[in-house]
Amino acid sequence: MGKRSRRRGEPNEPQEPAEGGEEAAPEDAPGRLRPDARLREVSLLVEEADYLFALYRWIVVTGEVPRAQDWLRREEWPHPDYVIDVFGSWEKFLQHAEIPSSPLLARLREADEERRGVAARAQQAERELARVEDLRRQVDTAKRRREAADAERAELSARAERLAAQLERAETRAAVAEEHLAERRQHAEDAAGPRGEASDEWLAAHEALLDELETVRAHREELLRQVE
Repeated sequence: MGKRSRRRGEPNEPQEPAEGGEEAAPEDAPGRLRPDARLREVSLLVEEADYLFALYRWIVVTGEVPRAQDWLRREEWPHPDYVIDVFGSWEKFLQHAEIPSSPLLARLREADEERRGVAARAQQAERELARVEDLRRQVDTAKRRREAADAERAELSARAERLAAQLERAETRAAVAEEHLAERRQHAEDAAGPRGEASDEWLAAHEALLDELETVRAHREELLRQVE
């Protein structure tokens, strides 16, 4: 795209005299075409349309409003100096194209905001999902611990029942041993008579019975401690 020699609204440049000091021929001279100012205006409009088309194409392709430096060193886009030379400034170029109030860009901005909102909600959902998974793991761990505690409690209860049964049997044995010892003592006293003497056999049996009684009592005490 060629660079314009003047901006919009500037008057046409005056015709310079021909070389050699000859005066320009009058416009109605025969053999010369009269210049048409409308052709220059059409050329200006075509150049403006080319720049506006490039601007709209950039917005459609990139989804963004271009800056002047975005078109530098890009052969497929007009040079920003040419655009500024035609419209006066880059801001005037955008205003002439009605870019600030463009409904298309407004929809693009809304779409960008919605996309950012969706991304933020997605991140929040991922954090909530990670939190749910962590809570689920904690619940599973607590469940396993509770099941282990219930199993341990059941085992301790069964063990306590077994110890209670053993204690009951030990107490029964101790009571029987004490009764048996009392009977043997009474029998020994009756057999000794007035002399108060006991045989060696009876003394040995008596000592054995006492030892058994002490063993039963010690076992009973141990069972009591285990039950507690």
